This record gives sequence, C-alpha cells and structure tokens, in this order.
Amino acid sequence: MDISANRHSEFGTGTNITRVDSATLARYQEENLATVLETNSSISIKDYGAGGIATASFRGTSGTHTGVLWNGLTINSPSLGLCDLSLVPSNLADEINIYHGGSSAVNGNSALGGLVSMESKPAYYDHMSMSLSGNYNVSGNYYGGLSFKTGGKSFSSKTQLFYNYDGNQFHFINTAKKGHPEQTQSHARVINYGFTQELGFRIRKGQEIKAGIWGQLTSRQQPPNMTMNSSESVLNDSVFRTYLSYTKAFDKVTVTAKGAYFDETENYDDHRSGINSTYKVISYMVDLVGKFYLLPHLDADAGVSFRRFDAAFDEYDGKITDRRISFYAGARYVPFPALRVRLNIRNEQVSGSHPPVVPSAGIEYSLWHELLLLKLNGGKQYNLPSLNDKYWQPGGNRDLLPESGWGGDAGFILSPDIKRNMKISFTTYQMLVNNWIQWYPIDSTGLYQASNLKKVHAWGFETAFDYSFTLKKLHIGLHAGIAYTISTNESIVVQNGETMEGKQLVYVPIYNGTTSIEFEFHKFILAYQSTFMGKRYTQADNRDSLPPFQVASIYFGKKFTYRQQEFDLYIKINNLWNEQYQQVKWHATPLRTINAGFRLTLNKIKKSKTILKK
Repeated sequence: MDISANRHSEFGTGTNITRVDSATLARYQEENLATVLETNSSISIKDYGAGGIATASFRGTSGTHTGVLWNGLTINSPSLGLCDLSLVPSNLADEINIYHGGSSAVNGNSALGGLVSMESKPAYYDHMSMSLSGNYNVSGNYYGGLSFKTGGKSFSSKTQLFYNYDGNQFHFINTAKKGHPEQTQSHARVINYGFTQELGFRIRKGQEIKAGIWGQLTSRQQPPNMTMNSSESVLNDSVFRTYLSYTKAFDKVTVTAKGAYFDETENYDDHRSGINSTYKVISYMVDLVGKFYLLPHLDADAGVSFRRFDAAFDEYDGKITDRRISFYAGARYVPFPALRVRLNIRNEQVSGSHPPVVPSAGIEYSLWHELLLLKLNGGKQYNLPSLNDKYWQPGGNRDLLPESGWGGDAGFILSPDIKRNMKISFTTYQMLVNNWIQWYPIDSTGLYQASNLKKVHAWGFETAFDYSFTLKKLHIGLHAGIAYTISTNESIVVQNGETMEGKQLVYVPIYNGTTSIEFEFHKFILAYQSTFMGKRYTQADNRDSLPPFQVASIYFGKKFTYRQQEFDLYIKINNLWNEQYQQVKWHATPLRTINAGFRLTLNKIKKSKTILKK
C-alpha cells in the first residue's frame, strides 16, 4: 500500500469516481479548474463569466456542498463556504479525482454533495525535466508557465511558475438591450500569477516528509452585467498556502501527521460607490491519522483533525475565531478479490454548533472476472454554516443549525470486452437534506437573513460511455456522459404569495452532459468536445429560466520528439458554433474565440521509476 495514498481512495468504496489524468490536464494548461470540470465530468458549473466567480455543484446541491482538496487539504473559503474555481489553475495537480455524492464521514465538512481532489505525487526516481509553455487568445488573453521537476531515489521536487493575463475583450450578444446588439466586453481584465513548490523526502525506509507552498495574486475587474452601462469595481485576492507532513510506516501501522497554514485576503474596491473593504481569513490545520493493517484482508484507520479560522471583517463587528475538531474512523474488508466492504464514522465538534454523528458504508462486488462491477454506497451527510452565514452583519445568524440528511447511490460499471477498452457506467442516487441554509428577505426593506428554511430532496442518475480502439496506427477515443437531476424544495416556503414547495432549485439543470471524440495518428491529435446544459430556473418560483445551450470546442495539436525532448504545438477553437448563451442570467459569455499555444519539455531520465511502498 502506498503510504501517501489519500483517504478517499482507500475508504471510499462504492463511490462513483471520475478521473482526469495528466494527459488530459496538459490540454488545459491555460484554463482554470472550472473549465476542466465542466468539460470532463457531469458536474454542473455556475460561472459568472469574465472577472466573476465559478462554483461547482453535484447532484442538485450548491457550491457550498462541494469540497475541493489540494493534496488532502480543503481550500474552500471559510467565510463563503465554497471554492471559487476561477482562481484555481488546472496545472497544479498531476491528476484530479472527482468523487460524486456525499462523503461527510470520509472527508468531513463541505463534502455533502461531492468532492474534487487535486493530487500531486512525488516522483522518486532519477530524473530532471523543465517545461516552458505559452498560450495566446484572440480576446487579448495570454498565458505563460514554467515548470521544473527533479528527483532521485529519496528526493522529489516540483516547482511551477505561472502568469495569466486575460484582457477578456470578447464579443457577446446583449439580450437585455433592445435589438440584441453585439457588444465588446468592458472592464473585465483579470491578472493572475503565482507559484507552487512541492517537495518529497524519503529520509529512511518507510519514512516520508512532504511539503508544499502555493502563493498567488489575482486582480479582477468586475465587469458590468448586460443590464448595466459600466462598472468600476475591482476585486483583489492574495493567497498563501503551505503544509508539512510526516509519515512513518511500522510493521502493522502507518502514522501520518500534517500541519497547514493558509493566509487568504480579499479586497473589494469600488470608487463609484465609495466602498473599499478588506476581508482576511487565516486558517490553521492539524491532522493526525493512523492506518492499521490488522489482518491480511482487513485494514482500518482512525484520526483527529483540528481547524481554527481567524477572520477580521468589519461586517463581523470585530475579529472572529472559529474552532473545529473532528474524530473519525474507518475500516475496509476484502475477504476475497471480488468483494470490498467499508465502514466509516465521523463526529465533529464546533464552537457554537452541534453537527450529528455521521456513519457511512459502501460495498463493491465484481462478477465474471471483473466484467461487471456492482456498487452500493450510503450514509448520513452534514454541512456547517459558513462564517458569513453566522457572523455577517446585517443578516448573519449565530443560531443556524448544520445542514444534515441521508443519501445513497447504487450503480454498476460494465466492461464487456476482454481488453477493457469499453466501459459503461450507471449510478442512481437519492438524497434528503434538512435545515438547508438560505438567505431570505425578512421585511420590505430588502434586508436578508440566513435561515434554515428548506428541506431539499434530490434524486437522479449519472451515466457514461467510454470506448477506445486502434486501427493500425490510428487511435480513436469516444466519450459520452449525461446527468439527470431533480432537486426540489420540499418545505413550505412562501414567496410573493406563492409556495415554493416542489419547485426545482435555481440554477440546477435537469439535464447536462458532455461528449467527445479524439483521433491520434503519428503524434497528431484532433479532439472534438461538446458540453450540453439544460434549462435552468433563475427564480425560486420557477417562473423565469435560461434556455438550454450546447457549446463545442475543437483541439488540433502535434507533438515533436527528439530523443527525450518534446515540443507540442496546438490550436484550439472555443465555442466552435458561435453559440449565444448565458450560464448566469445577464452575465456575458464569449462567442467564438481561437487559442494557440506551445509546450517545450526538456527531459533527462537516468533510471526506471521506483514506487514507495509500505
């Protein structure tokens, strides 16, 4: 067993998982995490466009119910409760694993709907490589990146620098104005730059130290929406995240200790309204976990996690400190290769709140030499109020209860051909969430307050088809995926004299999906990808909606190699069919744009790769 494996990969048996590998991520070097998830999974993305935030939601939940991890650490904002995916570069990870469905017992808070895990793995073999990449977009956007990797039998280092300038001077159709004129987006410049440094050391047999630093600065002009004539507001973000972990493997026990420090600051400046506000949150995280190899077919883990958040907002009436401590345990039983069973339990203690004890269980059973894999997964879920939900004034509510509920899913993966080149998957799920938190108007003055107003019932299915084959020297890959989601308010909430009971939640599409086809021939690559998004209601009474849309892109690239050196050239056309659409009402999205880019990789490899094992 890899002593640095993440917990969900070991104790997430029965979960529906989508994987995005390094080869796929290489095509998104200039993109953010939102674009990667939208085009490679059934996740629903709510994107406010250039200069705005982007969030992800699973199975009819919201962005606050989606946990995002960087090497096992949650990067959701403690104040907002969600992760702004537009600020997360896609090239920070070697691979991305997407876990569909609630996993509160395994991963704790912010994972009621699902989990996105960005993972980097130390490379313990003699190697050295440097990669230089660049990209230009006709909308006035350009990207530059530099990566340096080196290592040996007991050392691994990965350094990345990136700079992204998005002028965002794209064309769009303004459907809010008479005649629907074509306009050019204004005041939408985004400058984003930073670095990451990740280190790994095998100091002795069975011992590993890992460390990481992520620093980033972003300046985002906030563009006017389609109903506005202009805007002058600017949002500036600074992020510093660092962690250190130590792992020691004994004969029957592996112990890991990890500590992390996050410093995140946001400044909102609007000269027109005279607002200049700074929001700063410092997070301290400590994890201690032991893995126990009890029997040849049985292993378990138990751990404790501590979180402390210090926030200094004027709207909080001073400095706020929020402390959380979580105790958890899990067991995995594999009596024979075809059967896997796991159990998990977690209890989190929070200042001013009392989340429930959350158990979960999962099972996987394979038939006919892994031709058919059956999955079953279920458990109790919870989600804590964000700091803004509790402390923001006016409207924050310190008496909020945690959101909680039960959910489960069942499905299968069918691999009908012997070479496993074809895979068909299907998962159906049900979830009921109580005490759903919503900011709701409490009087005629427009004052909103956070309240536990809703009971939400979400159900549906996810299905995917993947097939790859080779005809002489032509490799062809096919993919299709679709999600069907019904997520309705089951509580009696009256708005404007009408009950919201039974209404689909806002911005939750009933249908969404992706399709793609890829051809590879003599190091030429041609890939066509399409994303479909169904109708989304924009009001809680379902009286107004955004129409369905389908957006396609095409990618053409060529890889040149000389010995161990590589040079990639590519061109990519986004919104190939010039689709006019909105992801969020009155927020512009670009018509057809063209990208061109390159990547130069210089490699020096001496020996074959070795893998660190217990």
